[in-house]
Amino acid sequence: MSDLQPHISRIAQKLQQLLKQMEQVKKENDKLRNDVKQKESQLAEKTAMIAELDQKVAILKTAAGNMDDKSKKEFDKKITGYMKDIDKVIAHLNG
Repeated sequence: MSDLQPHISRIAQKLQQLLKQMEQVKKENDKLRNDVKQKESQLAEKTAMIAELDQKVAILKTAAGNMDDKSKKEFDKKITGYMKDIDKVIAHLNG
């Protein structure tokens, strides 16, 4: 029975080490998850900013008269879509 005691002690020590490592990995995992959420939020903000800037560029091109035919068609399509959306909202508010 005394031969088993050193083995049991060694196993207990290794188990404690593994538990400590597991806690460290959990903490690191939580930190990484938070970092991912933060980066996703930043990405969403940047994407929205890019869309807004693209819209401003299109407006500036229209105002300056520097649009090619393809850009004009896309711009007209967007304006038409906005008008339809506005008409739907007005109809919903009146109805």
